[in-house]
Amino acid sequence: MYFSSISLVGYRVSYFISDSRCHHIFGGKHAIIGACCPNCKLPLIRLLQLDMLDRKIGDNIAIPIQYIPILYCFRCDLIDEPFYYRMNDDSTISIVKYKEQISSRIHTWGYIDESKLPVYYPEVMISLTELSCEEQYLLLASYLSDYIDISFLPELLNISKTYLQKFTNIINHQIGGIPFLPQGWTEFLCPICDKQMKFLASIADEYVDNEHKIVSFTYEDIQVQSAICPDCRVIGVNHINWC
Repeated sequence: MYFSSISLVGYRVSYFISDSRCHHIFGGKHAIIGACCPNCKLPLIRLLQLDMLDRKIGDNIAIPIQYIPILYCFRCDLIDEPFYYRMNDDSTISIVKYKEQISSRIHTWGYIDESKLPVYYPEVMISLTELSCEEQYLLLASYLSDYIDISFLPELLNISKTYLQKFTNIINHQIGGIPFLPQGWTEFLCPICDKQMKFLASIADEYVDNEHKIVSFTYEDIQVQSAICPDCRVIGVNHINWC
């Protein structure tokens, strides 16, 4: 697997901390025109919204759009393949590619009752905190161990064997850098230019509820991965099961 990222440095999401210079959001209702699931006709769920005024990421992406929303639908067959949409100049989106619904099934995940499936998640202000050198070193070690023989580097090999246990409790959602990938990376190819897309964000199976408790999206341990093609302004989103 080869992938590139929007930045060399990775950032974790910190809940309930806002930056006066920018406006990052986790969850929340939205009124984005075009952001409707083409299968179930409900609004796409906004998982993250990243503010490009934050120079930590904005300078690397360099597109003339202030907000990048990461949108998804957990209810229908759209989850079976990577999902792509384009961000337009007027802050609307256009859906570019998705898996069409071929059955009447609704994915209920760990929810017994379909009516309990959230239509949106509570809105929480967030900030991006740079990962420590140790954390980024762990991510690099884990990535290298999947693709090259690092047995001649005992220290690096030992780190790669222990990174999963450490990062399960360290990283929740990550923006940029080398991503934490417990089950591998989705190969995102831009459906417009056919180029490899850059890692944008990984989103753990959690959100903050109205009582400020950490709750699972699905109760099935998934990771939502997203990538961007800055040239075409296309976002790709897919989920991976951890087990």
